[in-house]
Amino acid sequence: MRNRSKISLNIYIIRHGKTPLNERRCFIGKNIDEGLSEGGKAKLRPLTELSNCDYVFSGKMKRCAETADILFGNRKITIIDGFMEYDFGDFEGKNHEELDGNKDYQKWLDSNGKSGIPNAEDANDFWQRSVKTFEKVIKETINTIESNEDKEDKENTKEVYDIAMVLHSGNIMAIMNKYFKGNPYQYQVGNGNGYLITIENPDESIDTATFCKEIKCTV
Repeated sequence: MRNRSKISLNIYIIRHGKTPLNERRCFIGKNIDEGLSEGGKAKLRPLTELSNCDYVFSGKMKRCAETADILFGNRKITIIDGFMEYDFGDFEGKNHEELDGNKDYQKWLDSNGKSGIPNAEDANDFWQRSVKTFEKVIKETINTIESNEDKEDKENTKEVYDIAMVLHSGNIMAIMNKYFKGNPYQYQVGNGNGYLITIENPDESIDTATFCKEIKCTV
């Protein structure tokens, strides 16, 4: 078996395309499973650098699965149940105008999202769920790579593997905050956009992640 330290990963984490509620700037969490809008579909474009990704993963909700199919329809797409969006509780399906004047909403805004939302998921539980799912997927992928390489000609094995994940905004914020710190909200990205991070010489804790660049899969 090849030593794990010689494997490098390029990981593309991409937010799903726009849905009708995204276009209305509503909170859309785990309790609303709507697909992409026609405009959202039209704005997505596959990146040339992602055309031959070795592994593609997607959240199970329609907006993620449809985005993954548009961007990576020529690849095998593995659905990951753990990549669900945050449960926005009483704010679900509503936008700023509809919540304006709501005391709980104003309190949430004033606290920079830290005060909690009535009937919503605990934010810390959500951050931990997102990160644990990400780390589980990466570790299992590394194990798969090594297992496959044991069966192949060692002279033809790769040093760098490309992995794509189509996720929700909250998942991306949690993952980026885990590895690159700061305020989770600084990692908000538009629909169809995301980040490239690399892991050189990954170990069991996957703590060697390096931020590379923002990516854009929209026109």
